Amino acid sequence: MKERLENLVNCEVEVVASGVTYRGILKEVSEDEVQLQMETGWMAISMDQVNVIRRAGETPGPDAKKDIPPDFYDEDKDK
Repeated sequence: MKERLENLVNCEVEVVASGVTYRGILKEVSEDEVQLQMETGWMAISMDQVNVIRRAGETPGPDAKKDIPPDFYDEDKDK
């Protein structure tokens, strides 16, 4: 994982943290935080809140999707 993140330094990325997607140039990744250079300035995001770091425009992998199957809502199933 660490090598993959190092390959993204100085690339445009999307960081999903606490339900918010941030987009910018990845400048630094440490155990504590992620540093992004964005159009509006610099952003430091705590690693505690980070869910995903991916190359900008990259679609989430199947493991990142958390879909609820339709039968979950089927009330007749529980009778």
